[in-house]
Amino acid sequence: MIFLGTGAAEMLPNPFCTCKLCEHARLHPGQMRRRTCFRFDRHTMLDFGPDVLSACHTFGQDLSQLRDVFITHGHEDHFSLTNLNVVTMSRTHDAPFTVHMSKGAYEHLLCLQKAVLQATNGHADMLAAARHGFFDLKPHDFFETFCAGDKTVFTVRGNHPGAGAQERSMHYRITQNGKTLLYATDTGLYEPASIEALSGFPLDVLIMDATFGSAEIPEGTQHLNGRLFLKQVETLEKCGAVTKDTRIFAAHINHKHEWTHADYQRFFDESGAHPVTVAHDGMELQW
Repeated sequence: MIFLGTGAAEMLPNPFCTCKLCEHARLHPGQMRRRTCFRFDRHTMLDFGPDVLSACHTFGQDLSQLRDVFITHGHEDHFSLTNLNVVTMSRTHDAPFTVHMSKGAYEHLLCLQKAVLQATNGHADMLAAARHGFFDLKPHDFFETFCAGDKTVFTVRGNHPGAGAQERSMHYRITQNGKTLLYATDTGLYEPASIEALSGFPLDVLIMDATFGSAEIPEGTQHLNGRLFLKQVETLEKCGAVTKDTRIFAAHINHKHEWTHADYQRFFDESGAHPVTVAHDGMELQW
């Protein structure tokens, strides 16, 4: 398992910004953040944004055995169809993979496809790679259970709008060999239905949105800061999803606050709450 990116939509540093946090990241390249993406194993990716190909070069990742890609939502920092279509240029990749997404994200993608075909008189086919069998698109309902290879996957409704008019982020609880990971970005505080759906099912690993760091944001914001991150962890503890053995990682972090990586980690360490690790690009995890 490896974090191929841990940043938000604008990355860190934002190339157009000279704020304190962006300048700090330029001076400390190890704290730069690509847009968030996580590789579960050689067969499985969570999100596939515009930085995936570059991250694979940097961290020596080979996607030739990819079988399942789980997209949280249609925002471009999480789903880059252009990057996904690079599979068509491979000389050796001969097994199609499946791209999983919510029904809202799928419907939005079809609307974009229709608009592009109309605008180009049919010359630009966004989904040509899918039509030619390089990958399949698979829409899912929220709170649905299905199998993907040797994994059992359960979909959870996040509290974050997607690119489509009715789209909301879809999170994925993945169980393999008796261990379970929940990938939970992007989101604000969970709605009751999602908490209920996660109740009583212990997690071994939780990867969750921590976008706004030290910034003060209202509880209705559809991302989390450090304070709301801990509030969500507490709620997940009360419902039995987080236990004393759950390893928790903060990801999807932007530059619109004052905490460096070390500052953010210090906040969690000094909170007295459940231990949390601030993820960084290239961080590897073991079951």
